[in-house]
Amino acid sequence: LEAALQDEDAEVRKRAALALGQLGKHAAPAVPALVAGLQDKDAGVRRVAAEALGYLGEHAAPAVPALGAALQDEDEEVREGAALALGRLGMADLVSMQPPQCLL
Repeated sequence: LEAALQDEDAEVRKRAALALGQLGKHAAPAVPALVAGLQDKDAGVRRVAAEALGYLGEHAAPAVPALGAALQDEDEEVREGAALALGRLGMADLVSMQPPQCLL
């Protein structure tokens, strides 16, 4: 699945990230690949990678800085996915500290 995150087809990359998220803690070795997915050129891939990280529990702790950065993504759905993931990881305070998009 990690290799599929590098596929040239965005739909394949999204489905791989989704599958990794569904594996939960068993996908812990894929955290670096999912973090890289937060920088994907396709907003849908970025969103699904963020959401997937939220399902990995404590194993996604190394992804918190990247998820925090994703709160500033140009795409609203990516920002939402990052916020949901951070909330699942117990980082709701980080989400509330981010300035509202309308103030940026």
